[in-house]
Amino acid sequence: MTKKTIQYIISIVIIGLLIFGFYNPYRRKNEIKKHLRYTVAVVYKESSSLKNGEHYHYKFHYNGNEYEAYNSKNRNYTVIVGDWYVVEFSYKDPSIAVIHYEWPVPHNLAPFPDTGWAKVPDHIILKNRRIEY
Repeated sequence: MTKKTIQYIISIVIIGLLIFGFYNPYRRKNEIKKHLRYTVAVVYKESSSLKNGEHYHYKFHYNGNEYEAYNSKNRNYTVIVGDWYVVEFSYKDPSIAVIHYEWPVPHNLAPFPDTGWAKVPDHIILKNRRIEY
């Protein structure tokens, strides 16, 4: 291979990675918007790495299956391992999920339907905030 061919291949790979990096978050948000369900997730651990920063890991149940995901820590909210929060996810692909630290859920409101909700019930939301994209 010539030097020019190698530079061309490297350029294509870099452009592809940049496109994927910008497209993937959009695809995830769009997937949730198109196939939106809500349920309650429990935060079960904290983690951090040099590559990804600090995260909270959470799990939730939907249609008899357990799903796990993680989101970055949000400095605006006090989150405690073991607490419950509203999570929105795609019912077509529940591994695509976003937890809402601004919507804590008291433990005395359990149990929750295994099929989740199309809209979060009013008695679940303690702090009435809109979800913005």
